[in-house]
Amino acid sequence: MKVAGLTALTFSGCSNFPSEEVAKYLRKTRTREENITKIYGELPNHLLVFNTLSEVIFPYPKIDDDDLVLLNFDLEFDKKMELKGKGAGIVLGGKMVTLAHIINMYTSPKKAVFGKPNKIVEKYVSPTVFSREVFLNNTLLQEIRLNNEDDIAVYTLPEGLRFSDFPAKASENVKLGEEVFLIGTPLMLTSNTRRGYVSDLDGIKGFSPPFKDEKTFFGTDITLYRGDSGCPVVNSNLELLGIGSFVLADTNNNSGLGYFKRIGEFLKYTK
Repeated sequence: MKVAGLTALTFSGCSNFPSEEVAKYLRKTRTREENITKIYGELPNHLLVFNTLSEVIFPYPKIDDDDLVLLNFDLEFDKKMELKGKGAGIVLGGKMVTLAHIINMYTSPKKAVFGKPNKIVEKYVSPTVFSREVFLNNTLLQEIRLNNEDDIAVYTLPEGLRFSDFPAKASENVKLGEEVFLIGTPLMLTSNTRRGYVSDLDGIKGFSPPFKDEKTFFGTDITLYRGDSGCPVVNSNLELLGIGSFVLADTNNNSGLGYFKRIGEFLKYTK
């Protein structure tokens, strides 16, 4: 096999391959290797971790049956509380984008379980919200959009707090079966990059996440964990395809199918 000046590559028992086809293949392979290195090495550095601070009161709900007793509620009733949380996002068009359900972690209705022998009652309790703030590097961010229906949250980065846009070109061309990579933060502990494949382009018919329009999502075989919401997914061409949203999983199983909000839904508010 010649290298310099090669016009055709010959294998025993095979036809000749034109040198331009070989060169094209080698370039594609080299580009993929460079992209994979960037995905695992550079992209996690562009993931933002922000803090939330919510001041709320959850009123004790009205119960018609005096014999019912409170069995489970994660917070306290009738007490003004400052509740802190964390979330992940990225910068698009000079703005931070993430998911509304992360911001509303402590300001959305919470389930309380009441019971007595042979009877269980579940009630969702809506809090009185006094404040709901988001901080990045201890700097308060200005809210542009926070919408529960489409689960999109967008924030302005104030003067003096500048981050470069996520270094992957946004693409709305998601392909069934293509290889994708999640730049995640499972349990908000550390960055973690996971590989999988696109398994569903149209959402799950009959499944009702707490958002409108299931077709604004696409599915993968990547399992999402708490903390992965708001994290980006890219393909091997360094194209940004979506933002981690929810997981479809059996409650008796630790694995599940990860669903992502299509990046085009965020671009509407960052251009």
